[in-house]
Amino acid sequence: MIVLFSRPSYLWFLLIIPVLFFLHFYTLRRRRSNALLFSNFESIEKIRGIDLFSKNISILILSIFIVVCVVFSLSGMKVRQELFSSSQSYVLAIDSSKSMEAGDIPPNRLEAAKSASREFISLLPYGTRLAVISFAGSTVVQQDLSEDRISVRDAIDRIEISSVGGTDLYETVLNSANLLRNEEGKALVILSDGRFNIGNVPEVIQIAQQQGLVIYAIALGTAEGGSTSYGISSVEEDTLRALSYNTGGVFYSIVSGEELRNTFQQIRSSKLRMTTLDMSRYLMFCVLFLSVALYILTNTRFSVFP
Repeated sequence: MIVLFSRPSYLWFLLIIPVLFFLHFYTLRRRRSNALLFSNFESIEKIRGIDLFSKNISILILSIFIVVCVVFSLSGMKVRQELFSSSQSYVLAIDSSKSMEAGDIPPNRLEAAKSASREFISLLPYGTRLAVISFAGSTVVQQDLSEDRISVRDAIDRIEISSVGGTDLYETVLNSANLLRNEEGKALVILSDGRFNIGNVPEVIQIAQQQGLVIYAIALGTAEGGSTSYGISSVEEDTLRALSYNTGGVFYSIVSGEELRNTFQQIRSSKLRMTTLDMSRYLMFCVLFLSVALYILTNTRFSVFP
């Protein structure tokens, strides 16, 4: 395991720790002197109880841990280690056009796609790199390629039915290829009802082949279709089949949320490789927990202050 810092200059703030030591013991000595000066028996008893295992030391240790966690977070602490991680990096491209509001896959196609995508993320090994795109008449990169699962889930949650008409296949594949251009294994997972009306399919397939992009195409919807704000929308599979078959991927036709979750389990793959985990977010969670513990220790009946 290797520990790295993307902003190592912030590590100079660790010099605060010796200052905390000095202030702690200086303040302790002052309180001891005041207690002896007034011959307060109760205070003297408290002072006698102060040693290296006292609650005073506990407060000092908690304070030091808080400083260390804050400094390491600001320094961009990362941990590199060899783990089983995905053999591919993924772009999740979720169709957000009007036709995705159809309710033939409850509660609707878009919400079913988002729910299954979140489950897919939880199935992948740590260190898997993912990006999120939503597409309709235009394409929006909701999340750049990242190993941060929380950020990826948040990006999925932000996707809503687009007010921009149309469904742009060309820009979706082109942006996905750009996001994955430096990755070893490139996989695009398209979740759509297949009703594309922007982009020439042979040209799109050529771009994907040139970039080494493997496309897993998931068709959402039934042949009977579902009700939308503009009428009945049925699934169209031909384009999605062509995309997957010509790029070495797999095509899936989905008519229920359960089938969609099972499909994602088939897509994932893994191998042993070096992965990098950004610790900044987790360190700030530690700061929050330790700060609450410090507050409780200094403001309840366990308080060490006279």
